[in-house]
Amino acid sequence: MLIYILNLVLILALAWPLCIHKPTPKKKLCYLAVTFGALFLLAALRQGIGNDYDTYIEIYQRIGATPVSQLWAMPEEKGYVLLCKLLSLISMDTVFLYAVMALLCLVPVAWFIYRYSPNVWLSTWLYVTLTFFYGTMNFVRQNLAVAILLLGFPLLRRRKIPAALCYAGVILLACTFHKSAIIMLPILLVCYIPLKKWVLGTYAGLALALYVTSGYIIDFITDYIYTQYKGKIYLELGFGFHFLIVPALILLLALCTQKKVTEQYP
Repeated sequence: MLIYILNLVLILALAWPLCIHKPTPKKKLCYLAVTFGALFLLAALRQGIGNDYDTYIEIYQRIGATPVSQLWAMPEEKGYVLLCKLLSLISMDTVFLYAVMALLCLVPVAWFIYRYSPNVWLSTWLYVTLTFFYGTMNFVRQNLAVAILLLGFPLLRRRKIPAALCYAGVILLACTFHKSAIIMLPILLVCYIPLKKWVLGTYAGLALALYVTSGYIIDFITDYIYTQYKGKIYLELGFGFHFLIVPALILLLALCTQKKVTEQYP
């Protein structure tokens, strides 16, 4: 735990000299290079850290031993399979695997923060403390998909039909690393719907319906699609209601500052 605390100290200690006091693009770039460099070392050199640590090693070894002609028969997403196969031709070393994965997951995040965040140090702090960095050590394929989605974000900001179609292609590419990226397709459509009261009411109604029926949905998925997750602790042991406190506070803050934020970032 000490190394993670020291990592947070590093993020805070460099904030004043590089991001707060007379910030410049070069100082921000230096800040991200140092802080994300430390994150890279944590993710690349870890040993046995992460629920799926051994699982990804097993997958990597299995892909490395599989002939190219049989890769498409493997159950994992094909983009990830192809990436692992290419890496296995270079080295089968575990540190090499996780170093490349950490690089592919972290560099797009650092670029995204540098380009779009008005507060680089706070974005870096939240990336770690809100468990997004934790995901790079547990949900590698999901974070590879997120990295692809982040790299395509400039297309999403253009708010034009050709750009949206191109971003749909980005989403499909991300799906080749993890199927969950498909959720961005309906979100892509939502981006073009003006945020009005009736829209918020519709979202609230859909969210409530999803919450009420979530148990039935999970049963269906684990009975017929992802059967390997049936009865797993991830689905049987839920979070307590106290986990709603921070999201509720964030929602309240967003609602209170909505006018100011939309004026500053139309």
